[in-house]
Amino acid sequence: MKPQHPMKIRVMADYGSSGIWAFSDPPATGFRHGMLEHHRLKLPKTLSDGFDQWTRRYEDEAPSGRLDIDAFNADGLRLAILLKQHLGPDRHVEYQGEGQNGAVLAPVLIHSPCPPRADLNAPSLPCGACPG
Repeated sequence: MKPQHPMKIRVMADYGSSGIWAFSDPPATGFRHGMLEHHRLKLPKTLSDGFDQWTRRYEDEAPSGRLDIDAFNADGLRLAILLKQHLGPDRHVEYQGEGQNGAVLAPVLIHSPCPPRADLNAPSLPCGACPG
């Protein structure tokens, strides 16, 4: 098995962001995390557009408390799974969802291949154990 790429990817909403973040664990010298532009990952237009719509929804609805957190997290998790499929099985991809009142949930590791799921409480899903 090929070793994982040293830079890990997190899908997480934030104001003015692409929704995709790079980080190293443990943090590398001089680098803890940073936002990644979609073109740096060579995202297909449909996936890039999906991230744009998702982050715009966060910016438009979260400040006023209108954000449907369950639906938003389901969409974010779906985007993370599509990103993992695009980047390949050797790339660490995780999703960090929104909690109530601006809190964030623990990151969920995305395994390949995994269909979208609604339960964000489990920390990861091993390959072959994804709900059908």
